[in-house]
Amino acid sequence: MAEVPPPLVPPPQGTSGKAVSSLIFGIIALPTTLVCIGSLFGLVAVILGHLALGQIKKASGLLGGQGMAVGGLICGYLSIAAAVVLVPILAALAVPAVNAAMKKAKQAAATHHLQATAMALHNYAIDHEGKLPPDLEALVDGGYVEDDTSIYSGYEADKKIKLIYEGAGKELVELSSDAVIMRDRSLPNGELRAYASGHVEFVKNSEPPPAASR
Repeated sequence: MAEVPPPLVPPPQGTSGKAVSSLIFGIIALPTTLVCIGSLFGLVAVILGHLALGQIKKASGLLGGQGMAVGGLICGYLSIAAAVVLVPILAALAVPAVNAAMKKAKQAAATHHLQATAMALHNYAIDHEGKLPPDLEALVDGGYVEDDTSIYSGYEADKKIKLIYEGAGKELVELSSDAVIMRDRSLPNGELRAYASGHVEFVKNSEPPPAASR
């Protein structure tokens, strides 16, 4: 009786490393889409997924991981599609917030700038028997400010918008504390006012100015 040969044992099957990596990047891509980097992980997942499928097909059954590669492709494509939809929405929401923050920062800089010029006016008055200078240029000529940038708005410094000075030749001690001596009207929705007391505040356009009295 002829001896029956043993059954052929298929060679051990490995798993494609690209398929595993594709699935990992695809899983990471989905939750990170909200922070705008998920699409990058998704793109990597898609590339690795396609490479893995090609590798598995050429291996003729020696490599496994087709399901992982397909899963990575699905997750990767979903994250890319989500990014295409979400990024414009997030950008539309972020732009107004960024613009508002920039306006607040510029307003704060302009307020500090006006306060410094108002302090220079007070120092001038101290040295001139309580009398304010005839114009803001006198602060520059007298060395009360470093340069002529102090007589311009700090909101749009590059535009050289001159501050409005209303205290020319007045006696500082005779002015009421709410008398406006200087204004910065370069702000888009209001103005900064410097008062005789030294206080500086932002006033919206709809608010009437206080009566300047002596």
